[in-house]
Amino acid sequence: MAKPLNFESTPPPGAGDIDQLLAGQPGLLRALLDQMPARVLVLDEQECIAYANHEFFVFTGLHPKQVLGKHIALVISEDTYATYAPARARLRNGEAVCWEGWTVLAGRWHRFMREHLVPVNPSPDRPPRAIVVMSRDLTSLKEREADLQAQVQRLQATEALKSSIVDNALAALVSTDANGAVVEFNPAAERMFGLARADTLGRPVGDLIIPPRHRAAHEAGMARLREGGPARILGRRIEMQALRVDGTEFPIEMVLWRTEVDGVTHYTASMFDLTERLRAQAEIERQRDALRQSEKLTAMGSLLAGVAHELNNPLAIVMGRASLLEAKCNDAELLADATRIREAAERCGRIVRTFLAMARKKPTAHRPVQLNDLARGALDLLSYNLRTGGIEVEHRLAADLPAVLADADQVGQIVLNLLVNAQQGTHPGRSAAARASGHRADCRSRPAPRARLAAGSRQRSRGGAGESQHDFRRVLHDQGGGRRHRSGAGRLTQRCRRAWRRAVARGRVTLWSWRELPTRTGPAAGGRSAEHAGACRSGSG
Repeated sequence: MAKPLNFESTPPPGAGDIDQLLAGQPGLLRALLDQMPARVLVLDEQECIAYANHEFFVFTGLHPKQVLGKHIALVISEDTYATYAPARARLRNGEAVCWEGWTVLAGRWHRFMREHLVPVNPSPDRPPRAIVVMSRDLTSLKEREADLQAQVQRLQATEALKSSIVDNALAALVSTDANGAVVEFNPAAERMFGLARADTLGRPVGDLIIPPRHRAAHEAGMARLREGGPARILGRRIEMQALRVDGTEFPIEMVLWRTEVDGVTHYTASMFDLTERLRAQAEIERQRDALRQSEKLTAMGSLLAGVAHELNNPLAIVMGRASLLEAKCNDAELLADATRIREAAERCGRIVRTFLAMARKKPTAHRPVQLNDLARGALDLLSYNLRTGGIEVEHRLAADLPAVLADADQVGQIVLNLLVNAQQGTHPGRSAAARASGHRADCRSRPAPRARLAAGSRQRSRGGAGESQHDFRRVLHDQGGGRRHRSGAGRLTQRCRRAWRRAVARGRVTLWSWRELPTRTGPAAGGRSAEHAGACRSGSG
């Protein structure tokens, strides 16, 4: 069914007087209608076709015999004719009519038409003597317009998709023109470089994100490309330094490519921040080194275990013979020599047992141990290295420290590692001291005494063995203890910090052990509840 007509306003009348030209010149009017590029019909008072120009017959494919003298409804179909009812009412009132829209011609042609209908000699009491109909078929233009609109919509959708991809891309995307002026700066680039997009557009990219030492090379490369020179880095993944807005440099991985848009050259760089990747790689390498070191220590432990087993038997014989010699000697000088032999053999036995304890892999076993014994064992194990390194060791160990429930092997390993770290940071000729003392707080009730071990190390020279944070936490957890720090790894509690700073200023690595009896309300805030129990002075800490 045909749609109602969409009426439009008629064009204003032209200027000039042609009445005299047309008076008595019907041939001139016919020539105008014949040569008009639009389809022209002239309807009489009964709306029958009295005239049709050549364009009409070409458009409809009809013969003049099929059209002339026929009512217009027979040509355009009854349904389409019915839609002209409002137009006919206007024509009877002497108004010209203009309409545009889709219509159905002869019941089969769906066309987009624009028509002008002009009444001839209208009067109020009778229909117009004639109606001139001029129409143009705009179907192809309308279809082309629809195609263009669809293409525009597709382009807009594609542009929106690309814009969404650029805006939400994880990579920082920066585009410039051939002169290096920024034309695009996506949100990832804003986050990476700390710059707002509005502040970058139109500015030279070299002044924004390229470190000063690389800007000359960047300008030379841009000039070479403008002159048609070879592209050295286009399409290649390269790692380089970039510049943030605060002036700090950081590593990036970049891929640069060239794009031609409407004959204008643009360059786009896709960049990733490598800071976390390089940090992770460094951590992996550090863990590899630690694993290799652990494997070396495991192999050395197996070797030490074998050596210790081989030494145990002759040491037992030496100690037994030395004890028999002591019992038989009556001469004081010989007795002193035999005693020294026995004590040296016992010391060797202790070192062998320490080696065996270090080499054996066994589950954690908590038993009462003396911290002083652990300190003595560690110092005995290192005595040769300390002596050959020109480091003097002074013992100040209190005898009244209570036993603690812990794994002697693991805690002893911690003490040994800290002493090794202090030894590596101590210059020859300097002294190291180890001491232990007890402290008893006044209180009304007397619960069982406790012994505590606190350790801190701050090394100014590289290469010290020390103890890793992970291993230290693991051992403390195994022994039922804990570590307290204020705001970061490696920091001491507030009550130990002042003493720690004084120790560092004197070049110390300090090992504390103390004894305390807590009061009902606990120690006073900020007060010291123990004395230092062990210290190793070192030239570089």
